Amino acid sequence: MAAPKESSRCATERPSKGKREEAEKLAAVMEPRLGPIHKAGMHMLLATSSQDDFLDHARKSVEIYEAILTNDLTAVQRAQLEEVLANAKDVLERARGDQSAIDREISKKLTTMTMSQLHDAQIQEMHDRLQAEAEAEQMKYEVPSPPDSD
Repeated sequence: MAAPKESSRCATERPSKGKREEAEKLAAVMEPRLGPIHKAGMHMLLATSSQDDFLDHARKSVEIYEAILTNDLTAVQRAQLEEVLANAKDVLERARGDQSAIDREISKKLTTMTMSQLHDAQIQEMHDRLQAEAEAEQMKYEVPSPPDSD
């Protein structure tokens, strides 16, 4: 499944959620002049640092490295790329393990909650997220008060 196309401007507008570094990495991945090796490397970075879509980034990294291996490469280039691909596959396996643990935790919580409790928890989570975003937005516009001059 292909990721939706975004402009790098959209990706860099995400920092309001406290994810500036991730937004910059996403913008770099979407840079059309970025070569496949660097793009795969950026996906691998995102797979190890992103809280969202880490599994997709790990898969994409492996996919790109495997595609590069089909090119005409020197023996040294091939050996180096195979080593990087092995690292990317390790990252993918860890991402799969992390996703499985997350899925198990979610299933565990869902099996112990009634629909009403689940709904209440979702509403509370949404409220908390909106509150945090509103506070972060307000902090951008607050002017620090001058120190007391006693």
